[in-house]
Amino acid sequence: MPKKIKSALPTSSSTTLALSEMHILSSLEKEHHSLIKQTKRKRTELNEFVEQMRSLATGIFQKATPSFKKIADLDQENHAVFNEILTTTKFRKQTKKV
Repeated sequence: MPKKIKSALPTSSSTTLALSEMHILSSLEKEHHSLIKQTKRKRTELNEFVEQMRSLATGIFQKATPSFKKIADLDQENHAVFNEILTTTKFRKQTKKV
């Protein structure tokens, strides 16, 4: 038995109201403006955050610089002391005997 093909046209007597193009465009325009505002606000927040991170990094660098210099100076002193110890002939003779 062949299947009946339903027609594409609605047979009901009730009609639905659709939004006009003007309403659709208006709502899209409102949404567009709100998205633009949100984008601007987020961009401003991001720029402020980046500026805070830069100032924080600068502060940390300024506070850490003396410590790094002190470490470098101590390292240099250690190298000088070990160089002096290893160049002493008496120490070199003792290490050869062992």
